[in-house]
Amino acid sequence: LPLCDADWLTEAAQMVSDWYAPDSGAAAEFNALFTPLARALDGGIGTLFVAQGAEGARKAWLSGRLAPAGVLTVDEGCVAALQGGASLLAAGLTEIEGEFHRGDLVAIFGPKGERLGQGLVEYTNTECRAILGLREDAQADKLGYAPRAAVVHRDHMVRE
Repeated sequence: LPLCDADWLTEAAQMVSDWYAPDSGAAAEFNALFTPLARALDGGIGTLFVAQGAEGARKAWLSGRLAPAGVLTVDEGCVAALQGGASLLAAGLTEIEGEFHRGDLVAIFGPKGERLGQGLVEYTNTECRAILGLREDAQADKLGYAPRAAVVHRDHMVRE
């Protein structure tokens, strides 16, 4: 079932090219681009790939085939916060596994071993162990500098 017919596409291409650049060669180039597409739609041949969902390219990349460098396990309170769309904070960490650096991909698991997602970590594994379970006000003393906003920020995380 075609999304549109060839006549409609050709007409739309003509309207856009006339509006965009009526006195330049751009109109001819624009029509040349859409004529083969119009023929394919009219003949019912070819494959049309349509974007799926509103997930951005970065999150699609994060959920792809990258192998996590480590594992962060969180408590029940953190599970609820993550399900509500929050970032992963150090206060919710209960266990750290693996050797990783800032910017590495880590897997996130709940207390019952359920995989919650994965994301880019803002600390090294050593720093994560130092601030494990600590609230923000206690983290600076352990780290020797002001803590970052989150261990894994929600913008750098994909949930399962």
